Amino acid sequence: MAAACRELADAVDAHTTGEERRLLPLLDSHLDDARWPAIAAASTCRLSRRERTLVLGLALEDSCAVDRARLLDGLPRRARWAWRVAGHRRYRAAVVRLRGAPPAA
Repeated sequence: MAAACRELADAVDAHTTGEERRLLPLLDSHLDDARWPAIAAASTCRLSRRERTLVLGLALEDSCAVDRARLLDGLPRRARWAWRVAGHRRYRAAVVRLRGAPPAA
C-alpha cells in the first residue's frame, strides 16, 4: 500500500509540475494582481475547515519564500490570523501523524 501511495504521489507531482510550468506563466501574463480578489470571491470551497488547513499547509510547504508570502497575503486577514495562531500547529501535527516526521518547511 505504501509503495502504491508513493507511486501515485510521484505521478501527481509530475503532472502538477508540468501544469505549473505551463499554466503559471500564462496566469501571470493574463491576470494582474487586481483581478485575483474577484476570482477568489467568486470561487466556492466545499472543504471543511480542517481540510482547508491541510491544503494550505501543503501549498505553503511546497512553495518558495516569495510564493508563501504571496499566498498568505492573498488570504483574508481572518484566515491569516487563524493560520498563525493555530493552523500551522495543526498542520504540523497532521503531517507528523501521516508521515512520521515534521513538514519540510
